[in-house]
Amino acid sequence: MKYEAIAVGPYDLSGGLAFLKNSSVSAIPWVSANIYGPMGNRVFAPFKTVLFKNFKIGLIGLTGKSIQSTGDYDITDGNKELETLLPKIAQTHDLVVLLSSLSHQQNIAIAQSSADIDIIIGADKSIGTINPHLINQTLITQTGSQGKHLGFLEISWRYKRWKEDSARQRALLKNRLAANELQSKRLGAKKNIDKKVFNERQEGLKKSKQQILAALADVESKLDDSAQKEAASSFTSAIIALRPSIPDDPDILTMVNSIKDEIKHARRGISQHTSGESLTTPTVQ
Repeated sequence: MKYEAIAVGPYDLSGGLAFLKNSSVSAIPWVSANIYGPMGNRVFAPFKTVLFKNFKIGLIGLTGKSIQSTGDYDITDGNKELETLLPKIAQTHDLVVLLSSLSHQQNIAIAQSSADIDIIIGADKSIGTINPHLINQTLITQTGSQGKHLGFLEISWRYKRWKEDSARQRALLKNRLAANELQSKRLGAKKNIDKKVFNERQEGLKKSKQQILAALADVESKLDDSAQKEAASSFTSAIIALRPSIPDDPDILTMVNSIKDEIKHARRGISQHTSGESLTTPTVQ
C-alpha cells in the first residue's frame, strides 16, 4: 500500500530512534512534530503537504508517550507543538489532518480547543475502533490495532464546516423524548412515594423534556435548511473487520520476525550504552 504519511507511534520506537531511522523501513514517510533527538532538534518532519487536485492538505504527526523509552529521544508535549505549528499550517492549507497516537481523551481535548484541525485519525490502542464522529467541527476516527480492521473514509470537502448528521440526531432526540415520557408515566404510577422526592423528580423530567424539545426544534430546522446542505462538507465511512483466519503471508511473516530480532538486538545495544558516550541521530529543523 502507498502511504502519503505515517505518524510515528510509541511502538515504532521499540528499538530506539537510531534503529527506526537506519533500519530497512527508513524509507517510510514518517512524520512527528514532537520527537526530538539528543541534539535538541526534531528528528522527523513535523508535517507533510499533499497536493490533491485543487486541494492542499497538511498532514501533521503527533507521537504519544513511549511506554519504555530507550533514552535516545525525547517526546515533548504535543499540544505545545501544535500551538506553534497550527496557525501557519491552517493559513496555507485547505484541509488539516492530525495523525495522532495520543490518548483518545487527549485527541478530544485538542478538537475542543482548536478550530484549525479538520480531521483527527487516532491510534489509541486501549480504545480500539472509533466510528467517525464530530467534536465541534473536527472529525475524529480510528481503526483497531494490529491490522484487524480496514478503515475507509471518503470526504466531500467544501472548505470547512462539516454537515451535521441531523437525521441521526433527530432520531436520537426522539428516542430520548420517548424515554422521558415513559419515565414520567412510571413516576405518576408510583404509590407511597415521598411528596418531596416526587416533586423533585417531576421537575427534573420537565426540564429535561424542555431541553430535548428545544434541541429537536433546532435539528429539524437544519433539516429544512437546503442552503446548509449545499455549503457544508460531508463524509461517508466504513470500518471493516478482517477475518483472523486469513493465513499469514510467509514472506511478510519472515520480514516481521527479522525486524523483531533487529529490535531486540538494538535494545540490548542501547542498554549496554555507557553514560560517557553520546547517541547521535539525523535531525530535521
